Amino acid sequence: MSPWLSAMSALDRRLTIDQLELCHYRALSYVHEIASVSDDELAMFISNNENIHSGQMIIENLMDRQLFERDIDTNKIILSDHAKMIIDEIYRLCHSRLTKPLFVAPDR
Repeated sequence: MSPWLSAMSALDRRLTIDQLELCHYRALSYVHEIASVSDDELAMFISNNENIHSGQMIIENLMDRQLFERDIDTNKIILSDHAKMIIDEIYRLCHSRLTKPLFVAPDR
């Protein structure tokens, strides 16, 4: 199995555990990389700068599921401890599978 396929399979299995869709994972990863973000900025990222309303619905869903929290001082969106654990585990799972070049010709 190629490293890419192995990493994608690991990502899919991990997202399934918490019943997350790829758009949810993208939102969690974005907040993880930026550290804290405004609602509008995140909503536009989630919706690929097309529909802020659909992005806001995903944010609300992740807030309801307690994967996002609010920073007490700034009111910006931050990750909950559970969301940090999910991101850390996905990085670990995928990184361990991506030690070779991503795309290699399959052995025939």
